Amino acid sequence: MKFFRALEFNKLQFLLNEDQYIYWIQKDLEFDDDTLMNWWLADGTKTVTDRKKIISTIAKNPNEKFFNKSAEFNSVYGGRFNPAKSFGGIYCSNSAFLGALEVLYHYISNSLNTLRPISSNKSNVQTIMNNRFKNRLEVIIVSFEFECNEACNFEPLNENVHSLKDLCRSIGFERYITENFDRNFLFGNDYEISRHIGCHLHTQKTNGFSVPSARVDFDCQDLLRKRNFFIPEKEIPNLNLNLTGNFKEFKFSFSPEVNPDSLYDICLYKSCGKEPLQEFHLQPVPKKTKDPFDQIISYEHKTDIDVRNLREVHTQQFLKKV
Repeated sequence: MKFFRALEFNKLQFLLNEDQYIYWIQKDLEFDDDTLMNWWLADGTKTVTDRKKIISTIAKNPNEKFFNKSAEFNSVYGGRFNPAKSFGGIYCSNSAFLGALEVLYHYISNSLNTLRPISSNKSNVQTIMNNRFKNRLEVIIVSFEFECNEACNFEPLNENVHSLKDLCRSIGFERYITENFDRNFLFGNDYEISRHIGCHLHTQKTNGFSVPSARVDFDCQDLLRKRNFFIPEKEIPNLNLNLTGNFKEFKFSFSPEVNPDSLYDICLYKSCGKEPLQEFHLQPVPKKTKDPFDQIISYEHKTDIDVRNLREVHTQQFLKKV
């Protein structure tokens, strides 16, 4: 089986050894462009070549470093299916693009949280930042291809609403399984429910599990058979994970301000191109006072509909440009 592990280009420096890291430092020292945040975002074939040197080096480094570092980092900060400072794992996908979208979502979310105090001020600092960003932020995301044993056993999670109901009943969420129960139940921006399920699945005798992305329409993923996967760190030695040396680069830009339709505009480019290959959107963070896309889903308590017992799930997905 083949999978893709997606990472921000910025994070690749932590996968280099000391000698290889010198090359990265040299590129940092040579960089002198006030209109860009980092050297790897510059246009031109030379920058593309320099990026590929870094990426190829990592793809050829010992596999143990790539996978163990990923699991170690994840164990500290946690993810959708594992709490922070607990067991680690590898979040990956059977689609290079789907994996990149997961990383892109977190990059956008973190960037908006960082810029929000500046934006609310509308100070001179904001003007300088806008000039530097040209009202858009850019990021390079790399999806590394790897393979594992063909005999691996991944438990399907949230394949349909019926299987999710059975799982939720088994771990104590039965009181929320009412008529409006659906697959979004474990896919809110708050990871509480999904982490309960992840801890439960961690006790099972499988190599991990497959699951749809929370950021893309379910029907589309089901039709194309695209899935994310989680491989717990305890299973890494059993699966003979190996980087194939293949990778895919994605260059995205996005506006930190919503458009007139209250959506964030996103563009996908060729690695060295200026014309977008694809344009799409990200829904805004939903608010109780303003939810035009019905992103807030309330799950009633079956035995007591007191508002305090409602479970609210706040969703946020990428959308096609129309």
